[in-house]
Amino acid sequence: HGNMESDKIVEFYNKELPTRGWQPSASIRSGGAMLAFSKEAKTLMVAIGKQNNETSLTLTVGGTGR
Repeated sequence: HGNMESDKIVEFYNKELPTRGWQPSASIRSGGAMLAFSKEAKTLMVAIGKQNNETSLTLTVGGTGR
């Protein structure tokens, strides 16, 4: 949790993750944002939300288990 604009967080992940081999696969923006990236049979979900003037960030990584 913190006090940062959602757009700045989206900009950071959209810039930094591809340089680390993660390819963008989905993006939804409405108030907050939900970004998805994939790499080596794994998916990384970045969820950004706002509540009570505070920004929350949740990162979730999942894979196929293969």
